[in-house]
Order: sequence, then C-alpha cells, then structure tokens
Amino acid sequence: MPAGEEPVEVAWIAIALIIIFGLFVVWLRARSSPESSPGPEPHREAKPAGRRDGALSLIGPTEPVTIVPENRRPADREGPSESPGRRHNRESAQPGPAGAPPLVIGPGRPLTIGPLPRDAWEEQGWVRHRNDGAWVYQGHYRVRDRHGRLRRFPGRVIVRPNDVRPYIADPPVELRTHPKGRCFMLVHAPWFQVHWHRPARNADEAILYIEKILAEALNGRTN
Repeated sequence: MPAGEEPVEVAWIAIALIIIFGLFVVWLRARSSPESSPGPEPHREAKPAGRRDGALSLIGPTEPVTIVPENRRPADREGPSESPGRRHNRESAQPGPAGAPPLVIGPGRPLTIGPLPRDAWEEQGWVRHRNDGAWVYQGHYRVRDRHGRLRRFPGRVIVRPNDVRPYIADPPVELRTHPKGRCFMLVHAPWFQVHWHRPARNADEAILYIEKILAEALNGRTN
C-alpha cells in the first residue's frame, strides 16, 4: 500500500464510526422518549347501563313516565357501520306495535299502615279464655253517671255457638226503675244474668248493650 493512502483510509473509518455512533444515540433517545414508551391506558369514565348520548334517565317519585314499546324487526338491527346518531333517529321514528297502548308509570297513593282494629271488649280491657268449649269474657262495664263519675261494674260474657249469655255483678239500684230492669235476673249472688228478646250475636254487642242500659238508668233516661 502506498504511504500516502494510509491516512485517507483511517479518515474514512473514523467517519463511519462517527455515523454509527450518531445513529445509536438517536435510537436510544427514541426508545427512551415518554411518548413512545408503553404505559397504562388513560382512565375512561364507565357509562352506566341504560345511558344513551350522555344522559341518565331518573324516575322521580312525583314524575309520571310514559313508556312506548318498540317495534323492531330483525332486519332493522343496526350494522357495525351505523352511527349512534342515525340509530337514535331511526328508533325514535318507529311506532309501537299495533294494539299496544303506552304504559304510563305514575306516582301511587301513599299507603298508611296502622294498627289492626280491635274489638270493643279488648279496647275496654276485658280478657277472655276458653272454658269447657266456650269463650269466657271477663271485665268491667264502664259508665259515667250524671255527675261525670266513672262507674264500674264487674261483668262476664259466656259465648257458645248460637248462645251469648251476659252477666253483671252488683248492678246499680237505679236499674230497678228502668223498663229493661226486669231483664236482669239474679242467678247466684251477686251475679245477675241479662235476658233479652233479641239475643246478642257476640261479646261486643252484649257489652255495649248493657252499658247503654246502665247509662240510661244512671242518668235518668229511658227509651
């Protein structure tokens, strides 16, 4: 090799190394760039079920809502290239099936739940128990006299099928002047049994009727 060609060859080798080094530096920078580096996908807000075009339908307690059933045929189903706006316009223009009226959902009337109605004997503090196949009610007949005082008289009502027998202990003396006083007959002191032309059908009728007679007798009123 001539002596003058050796420096030229070294120069070309140096240039080639510089170019290779530059390309290597560019490749390293491109690889370490944040734009090209893989990372977690950006957070996307999940749409709730039933949401369309960014709106969420809420049914309030006082707002009536009308629901019209869709009439969609299998051929009307949207293809993969159909845009959401076009699909919404096509669905809203379709009427419901013939003979199917719109369904209106409106607020209902408030429902008040209270205690169950109680019988008169229970309201007035009577108790009952079974004895020899009959219901025996025990308590006090309660009546206010003309002076506003509450008078209480021990009572008992024995109820069997088609047979209601009321009793009262120590009835007031004012009962002797009442037209119904003769219906109170002593059976075993101090108990009187009440006899009537039309028997009571249950314990409530017997209790309320006797209290009515007592109130008339104590306050000087008669039928």
